[in-house]
Amino acid sequence: MRIGWIGLGGIGKPMAANVVRAGHEVIVCDLRAEPVAELVAEGAVAGTTPADVAAQTELVYASLPGIEASEQVAFGPDGLVEGARAGSLYVELSTLTPEVVQGIGGRLAARGIRFVDAPVSGGGSRREQGRLTVMAGGAAADFAEAKPVFDIIGEHVFHLGEVGTGNVAKLANNLIGLASALVSIEGLLLGVKGGIHPEALREVIMASSGGSKAFHRMVDMVLARGWEPAEGDIATAALRIVAKDLELATSFGAQIGVATAAADGARDTFVRAKDAGFGELEYWAVSEFLQQEAGVEVRAEGAGEA
Repeated sequence: MRIGWIGLGGIGKPMAANVVRAGHEVIVCDLRAEPVAELVAEGAVAGTTPADVAAQTELVYASLPGIEASEQVAFGPDGLVEGARAGSLYVELSTLTPEVVQGIGGRLAARGIRFVDAPVSGGGSRREQGRLTVMAGGAAADFAEAKPVFDIIGEHVFHLGEVGTGNVAKLANNLIGLASALVSIEGLLLGVKGGIHPEALREVIMASSGGSKAFHRMVDMVLARGWEPAEGDIATAALRIVAKDLELATSFGAQIGVATAAADGARDTFVRAKDAGFGELEYWAVSEFLQQEAGVEVRAEGAGEA
């Protein structure tokens, strides 16, 4: 199957690589030449613009960092609509809002182009292994056409209803996951500054009512201090993207009349960390920001000792 793929960032690139390795001909496009060259070396074909990618295939997937990028890829100069044929299918894997994806879908439908919104969830290892969760919204027939690729990139694939429902699920998931991650870091710092070693605190919390996957993962991440992307690479889950995702989730809550007080606080903290210069680091670098504010340093057993 010939497939178009637009967007080769921290999420898009490993997904596209798995589709290439599954034996499909994949036409790839990104603003940066490096990830395109890396996938071409694995067997992909380089596309020049979204319009060029759409002209070469009738099934295109896009993984993009935000609303502006998604609008530009679909409708900007040399955008997808300039090359797509009537009847083709466009799958938006980005985290947006229900309103935005419904707007994109409606404008594409006016041009005879079908649309599915299908944001994904999962960390770096799950992306590499093709074990993401895929949350899709769109017509049943369009979902069925897109699903063979979903099954390559995802371990858990859900069809939730009409266009927009995929992003409703993703915003709810992000609100829960990111607010839980932040409160886990706050609890860790509270315990450490109060005099408990982080690894001892983890053992206590995981045997108590505060124990969760989020807490265990955040302790691991903070102790590893691995929030700097590899040289020449970009963050797999950049803090600025997390701040954006929480802003989208809390704004959607306000729009439909659902209070999100806990997530509002988490959003504000991530935004402050982004504004303080942590935006391009992995999102758990928010712990470094909070450590600086609290005047406490979290270290693993023996770290920094001669």
